Amino acid sequence: MLSQDLTLPASRIPHPGWTVLQIALDGVNDAEPRDDSRQFVVDVSLDPAAVIFASPPDWEARFLARTLADVARLPVRMFVETEPGRWRDGATLVPVAFVALHSGAGWRAVGFAAARDGRRGGTA
Repeated sequence: MLSQDLTLPASRIPHPGWTVLQIALDGVNDAEPRDDSRQFVVDVSLDPAAVIFASPPDWEARFLARTLADVARLPVRMFVETEPGRWRDGATLVPVAFVALHSGAGWRAVGFAAARDGRRGGTA
């Protein structure tokens, strides 16, 4: 059995929503040509599949985000609370408006990384 992971550029799937992808092998001369093509129905979303809010920002939250992205192959977004009530993008450290954090209600999976004693600064 041959397996190959494919990463499709965004230009191949120009809009969010349900899309049918057809994957085909060209130039393969095998005994059964009817199985050289497959169709997949995918739900394309502009939102990340998982969002992590880290307060305080620490290596455990970064490890969780990296592990989700690598192992589960999910698009992950992380926000860190660098000061009480001040949130930043976990990748760029650019300040994030409070309203952007609340738009997370539509995200598929949301996680909170809090201090070991269970305290979580700020609100998200």
